[in-house]
Amino acid sequence: TVIRWSCVYADSPFDLNRDTADAYYHRDETNNNMQCRSCNVIINFTCSDGENDDQVDDDDFDENELLRNLNIDPSNPTEEQKLVQQSLLLLRQPSSNSEDVSPTSNAQLYGALEHIIEIASQATSISLPLCLSCSANVLSEQNRQIADLESECETYQKVISSLEEKVQQRERGRSAEQVPESQAATSDCENGFLKDVNKIMDMKRGLEEEVSKLNEESDRLSHLEETFWKQQRELTAATLRRQYEEAALTKAAFRAEQELEQLKRCNVYDDAFHIYYEGHFATINGFRLGRLPSQPVDWAEINAALGQVVLLLDIIAKRTPGFSFSKYELIPKGSFSRMGVKGDKSTYELYGSNDISIGKLWWYRRFDSAMVKFAACLKEYCEFAEARSGGKVIQYPIEEDLINGVSLKLQFNAEAKWTKALKFMLINLKYAVAWCAKQEVTD
Repeated sequence: TVIRWSCVYADSPFDLNRDTADAYYHRDETNNNMQCRSCNVIINFTCSDGENDDQVDDDDFDENELLRNLNIDPSNPTEEQKLVQQSLLLLRQPSSNSEDVSPTSNAQLYGALEHIIEIASQATSISLPLCLSCSANVLSEQNRQIADLESECETYQKVISSLEEKVQQRERGRSAEQVPESQAATSDCENGFLKDVNKIMDMKRGLEEEVSKLNEESDRLSHLEETFWKQQRELTAATLRRQYEEAALTKAAFRAEQELEQLKRCNVYDDAFHIYYEGHFATINGFRLGRLPSQPVDWAEINAALGQVVLLLDIIAKRTPGFSFSKYELIPKGSFSRMGVKGDKSTYELYGSNDISIGKLWWYRRFDSAMVKFAACLKEYCEFAEARSGGKVIQYPIEEDLINGVSLKLQFNAEAKWTKALKFMLINLKYAVAWCAKQEVTD
C-alpha cells in the first residue's frame, strides 16, 4: 500500500493556541479523504495494494519537483527546508521480489496516519493537515517573517555600533582634557590608597594573630571536650557497674532475708535436740530414757540422755532474757552431768552405773535428789514461760518428785513407773523448747 502525504514543520516563537483534539483535522469517512485546515481543499490520500501500476507508480512521484514548488533547493537546503524535506512521508508496499509480510488493512493505515497527524499538530504551531499549496504559502510566509526579523536585527546592530563609537570618542576627549588636572588628584588618591592598604595589612596581621589565638583556644577546647567525654564515658561505665553491683547486692540481701526468715521459722533446738519416743521410752537424739524389766537399757545410754536433757534446759534458760533459776543450777557435763544448789558447793550426780555394791544405796538417794532438783528447775522455767505468754506450757503438772502423779525417784519405785515419769518430764521439756523458739522469732 502506498500513501503520499506531506506536512510542514516549522519553529515558531509563539505559543500554540489550538482547539480541542477533535478539531485537528476533518476526514471523510466514506472515501478516507481529509480537508486542508487552511483552504478546506479536499486532500486525497491514495491507497493501493501495488497491483495497478497506473494508479500508484513511484516514477509519477517527483520529490524534487515537489521541493521546488515549496521553494526548497534540494542540493543545498536550509535547516527549515530540511525539516520540510524530512516531513515528506512515503509508505510503500514491498515489491514482489521482497520477503512476504502480513497485509495491513486500509483502516489501520488511515488510523496510523491520523495518529501521525495528531502528533505533528501537537508538536508545531500549525493546524494539520495542509495541502501542498498551503504548505508552500506557510513556508513562504515564515521565510518572509524571518527575513524581516533579520533585517531589523541588522539595523539595530548598526545603530548600537554607532552609539558605542560616539561614546568612546567622547570618553577619549574627556580623558585628554582631565589628564593634567587629575594627576595631582591621582597622586593624592594613590597616597590615600597606600595608607588604606597599610591599615588593611595591619588589620590583616591583627586578624591573623587573633585567628591563631582562636585556633589555639579551639584546640584547647577540643582537647578539654575529648577529655570530658572520656571521663563522662568512664563515669557512666562506673555508674553502670555500681548499679549492677547494687542490684546484685540487693538481690543477694533479699535472698538472705528470705533465708533468714526461713531459718527464723526453723526450730534449731528441735534439730540439735530431737525429742521423740521409741515404744515405751522417751528419746532425745536417739538415746532412750528409762528402763524396763523386759528391756534393760544400759546406764551409759541413760546417762547420755540425761546429759542431753540437762544441756538443753540450760541452753534455753540462758537464751531466755530476764530468766534465771532461783535455787538450783544446772551443771551439764555430758554423761556425767550434775545438779547444784546456789550458795552451796555440794553437787548431786545425775548419772548412774551398772555396779552393784553397798555404796549404791547412798547413790540412789543422791541420784533421786538430783532428779527432783531438775524437775524443780523445769517447773520454774515453764511457769515463767506461762507468765510471759499467757498460754499453757506445762502439759503434765509437777509437784516435787511427782509428775502427773508418777514419782521421778528410782529408789523403791518400779522401773516402768520411773520410765513413764521420765517420759512426762521430756514432753514438758519439749513444750518449753517450742515456746523458747517461738519467743526468739517474735523478738
